[in-house]
Amino acid sequence: MAKKMNRLTKLRVRMIMSMVSLAAAVTSLGYVTYAWFQFSRSQNLDLMAVSVEGELTYSFKYFVGNGEEGYAGPDFSSTDTNATVTNYGTQFSPVSSNYHEVAIPFKQPHYRLTYALEVFMEEVTLAQTLEITLTDYSAPPSPYFYNASTNDAISLAEAINIYTTVIDGNLSSADKTLVAKNFVEASTPSSDKFDGTEGAKLLASSPLTISSEPQSRIIFLTLEFSGDPSTFYKYNSQDNGLVYFDKLTSGNSNVYQGLQFVINSILIAKN
Repeated sequence: MAKKMNRLTKLRVRMIMSMVSLAAAVTSLGYVTYAWFQFSRSQNLDLMAVSVEGELTYSFKYFVGNGEEGYAGPDFSSTDTNATVTNYGTQFSPVSSNYHEVAIPFKQPHYRLTYALEVFMEEVTLAQTLEITLTDYSAPPSPYFYNASTNDAISLAEAINIYTTVIDGNLSSADKTLVAKNFVEASTPSSDKFDGTEGAKLLASSPLTISSEPQSRIIFLTLEFSGDPSTFYKYNSQDNGLVYFDKLTSGNSNVYQGLQFVINSILIAKN
């Protein structure tokens, strides 16, 4: 159900993954902002306030194929059953206030979680662009594991991929389903929008035409724990309680265990 942006509400949502824990909330002044907060499995998340204003309304949905452990990306295994979308209307369901109170762990690298953010506009009086931007994130470095070459602490940001795409929300049900199907089934749904460096990153954009008729956009968002060999580390040595690793394709993803990745803010605005 769409939520009115000019109303103060409270939302409690969370996704718990074996290596990534995220909780979603919204806060904005004249635009839509999604803030994702990292927390450990033992911590409690207080109710997050949602306060937005303007002429936009939105609905946040999850892909039911996420299941209880995320779903395997198409490159995970040749014998694995790939996730698919056969009906956008029934397979993307609105998140409820208690939906993420049930832990949803990423089973292992190559696993994904996909969501859809539907944004609605009653009218557009100026030719503008809807922009979706990752404005802030954090990834606390490991206190024990270090890159032997750079002497930097290893961060989970190195193994996070973020994929997005935007479509017209007024498409037919069949067309929405086709786009969602192609996005979910693709080995690389779009270019990886996250490179692990600091600073704002434009995730997606869509032009808005002047119209007195309602318009809408659907932003598909996939978070992936990468299993690409370029993110692997291999043991090198140990010194004074610190463990050093070489970044080698012959290694594995074990160094990321227990680390956190935090998307502090995703901004959706008209510019």
